[in-house]
Amino acid sequence: MAEDALRLERDFARAQRACAGLSRDLQEPIAQIMVIWASGYLESACRDIVSRYVKRGASPGVANYVVDQLDRFRNPRMERILRLVRVFEPEKAADLAEFSRGAVSTSVNTIVGVRNRLAHGRPEPVTVPEISRHFRAVRGLAHHLDDLFTMKSATPGVPTGGRGIGNRGDAAAAPVGGAR
Repeated sequence: MAEDALRLERDFARAQRACAGLSRDLQEPIAQIMVIWASGYLESACRDIVSRYVKRGASPGVANYVVDQLDRFRNPRMERILRLVRVFEPEKAADLAEFSRGAVSTSVNTIVGVRNRLAHGRPEPVTVPEISRHFRAVRGLAHHLDDLFTMKSATPGVPTGGRGIGNRGDAAAAPVGGAR
């Protein structure tokens, strides 16, 4: 995940330099590609972080099931990311909601929304600097999410005010279908 973020950060910086002084019309195709990269990074980061968390504490069968369900996690608008986190760690979801309030949530939803409109043949005007700014917020969200799920206190199977992984009646046994 860190390598992907650094590579994208370098690519975005290179695109900004290449597009400096170009009209909005000439920047749009490059910015649209960057939107797809940023949205893909966010999807992958969310899946990777939660998968690592589950694999650390759940039984192999439960972990395999959850990881399989996470493969269906798409279109990670902020509400869906919060819902995914809430399934595993409600307290961490509250922290993430506070962290993402305002500009971060707007950036996440903008990246995913523009990507979805592009995918469905409804491109909208975007520029390289706009997408670069949104990507920095998305990257910050991914880092915060990673920090939340790798903290020493985030031991899977040990309830933190929510349901623990691997315990009877836990959230890991339920499908992650709400995160689609």
